[in-house]
Amino acid sequence: MITFGYLPILLLLIFVMRANGQVSTAGHFQSYIGQSSLRDELIHHHIPTPRFLNDNDKPQKLLKPYRFAKSIPVSISFDHASTVFINRHGDWRWQIKLSSPGAISLSLIFDQWWIPEHSEVYVYNHEEILGAFTAFPSNKASNQFATTPLKGDSITIEYYSPAHVRKLPRIRISRLVYGFKSLPHHPQQRDEMNYPQEDNSQQHVMKRKRRPQSGKCNVDASCDAAASSWSKEARSVAVLLTDENQVYCTGVLLNNAEHDGRQLLLTAYHCTGSSNPATDIVMFNHQRRSCNGYRQIMSSKSDTLHGLNWLAGSVISDYALFELQEPIPEHYDVYLAGWSTIDEPSPPLVGIHHPSGDFKKLSIYNGHLLPACWSECPDKDHWKVEHWTRGTTEPGSSGSPLFDANHRVVGQLHGGSASCWNKNGYDVYGSFSASWKNGLSFYLDPKNQTNAFGDIAIDGVYLNKLH
Repeated sequence: MITFGYLPILLLLIFVMRANGQVSTAGHFQSYIGQSSLRDELIHHHIPTPRFLNDNDKPQKLLKPYRFAKSIPVSISFDHASTVFINRHGDWRWQIKLSSPGAISLSLIFDQWWIPEHSEVYVYNHEEILGAFTAFPSNKASNQFATTPLKGDSITIEYYSPAHVRKLPRIRISRLVYGFKSLPHHPQQRDEMNYPQEDNSQQHVMKRKRRPQSGKCNVDASCDAAASSWSKEARSVAVLLTDENQVYCTGVLLNNAEHDGRQLLLTAYHCTGSSNPATDIVMFNHQRRSCNGYRQIMSSKSDTLHGLNWLAGSVISDYALFELQEPIPEHYDVYLAGWSTIDEPSPPLVGIHHPSGDFKKLSIYNGHLLPACWSECPDKDHWKVEHWTRGTTEPGSSGSPLFDANHRVVGQLHGGSASCWNKNGYDVYGSFSASWKNGLSFYLDPKNQTNAFGDIAIDGVYLNKLH
C-alpha cells in the first residue's frame, strides 16, 4: 500500500518522471496520487510468474524481433462497488494494484477502454507515474489501450472522477505484460538482473551478471562525430513495442508525396507477428541526452504514443506500413524521412536503429549494395550489405531504415548475420522499390503524382513545418 509518507516524492515525480511516459495531461487530481486508500486495504491482484524458457544467453537471429517480456492473460474490470470518495465535494476514485514476483518491468493492455470527459487515469509504481490519461486522446475507435512498461514487479492503476461526471468508465485489463529483460527506456542500473527461467519441475528466479544492452562496436547516434550529419534523420526513427508489448523492433516515420504530415510508420513485416496494432506503442527520441561520461548509465526521456492502424504490408520485401492513431505533439520534434525507389542507391549507406532496444545507433557501409533475396528467392527484392564499415545491427534493429547518400530511405532491415562478434557478417534489407510495387505506393503517393518521373525521390521534412 502507498502511504502518505510517499506523497511529496510522488507529487514531484508527476512533473519529473512523467516525461518518460505517454501522451497525457498535467491532470487535476495530482494531490491525491499516493494517498492511502480509504478502504482498510488496497485491492491487490497477485499474478503468478509466467512459465517460459529463458533464452537470454542464446544468440538470436535478426529475423526475429527482440523479446523482452511475456504477456499474461488476466481479466480485471472496473468495479463501481469498490470505489471510494476522496473529498467533501463527492469526487471519487477506483484504485487497484497488480504485482508479479521477479518482474523487471510491468505494463498493462486493456481490451476495453473508454473514460468520460473530465475523468483521469494514472498508472504508477514507487518511482514513476504515467498520466493523467484523459478522454482525448486515449479514447479510440478500437476501445483498446496499453501503457508503457514501468520498472519493477508491481504497478497501480487509479481512476479519478469529479462528482459532476455521471457516466462510468469501461475499463478492463486483459493482459499484464511481465518484463524479464531490461527495457528500451530503462537501462539496467544494478550489478545483477533477475531472469525467470523454467525447468521441468518448478519455476525459479536466476541471477545473471549484467551485460551491456548492445554490443560495444555500435556507433552512438548522439555522441559519435559521424552522427552529426544524420541528426534530422535520427529524429524519424523510433522503437516499436509490438506483439502485446512483448517484443520491440525499430520503425521510421516517412514523408509522402502530398506533404500533408500524415503519420506513416514503416517497419518490417516480420515485426508484426500476431500483434494487435491497436495496442502497439511507438517510442521516439530514445537517445543519449549527454555525451559527458559516455559509459554513464542513465534513463532516457523517451516520448511515446499509443495505437497504430495497419495500412499495408508484404512478405516479399518484408515491409509493414502503419499510421499512428494519436497526433504527435509538437515538442516531440519528429522528422518525416525522405525515401527513394532508385535501383542503384549511392554510398555511403547508413542504418539508424535501436539494437537490443538500446539508445539510437548508426551503422555505416561505404560499399555498394548488392541485389539479394531472402525467403522469397529467386526474386531479388532485397539489398545486401556485405559487411559494415562501422557499427553493426542486433535483434531490435529489425525494421530499421537504410538511408542512401542523399539521406533517403531505400529499405528496411529484414535479417542477417552481422554482430559485434561477427564483423564480417552480412545484413539484408527489404528493397523500398519492391515495397513500392507491392502496395506502398498507394499510401505514399495516393494521387499517383510521381509515376511519370521514373525513379521517385521524396525529401524529408520536420513534421512541425507541415502543421
